[in-house]
Amino acid sequence: MADSAPHRTAVEQFGASHQRWPDSLTQLGMAPFAGDASVAGITLGGDGALLVSFANPALRGHLFKLTPYVRNGAIHWSCGGDVPEKLLPPACRATE
Repeated sequence: MADSAPHRTAVEQFGASHQRWPDSLTQLGMAPFAGDASVAGITLGGDGALLVSFANPALRGHLFKLTPYVRNGAIHWSCGGDVPEKLLPPACRATE
């Protein structure tokens, strides 16, 4: 989640300013994510969704998807993809 924070902020600002989600990182004025020990890349998919691929061996081959949506005038993020629930950030885990 920490690596995606600047991207989430940029998507939120673009959405608030343009009343639509961006189509590319270029529209956000962002270069492609260079990667680090945990995250291999962050790209922008349809509807402003951020797609996170992993370098970490435990998550390599999995995709984490953060999709923005508006509720009550505020932008929120839903979690998706195929990351096992036990490895999801706490904010994305189902509560019982």
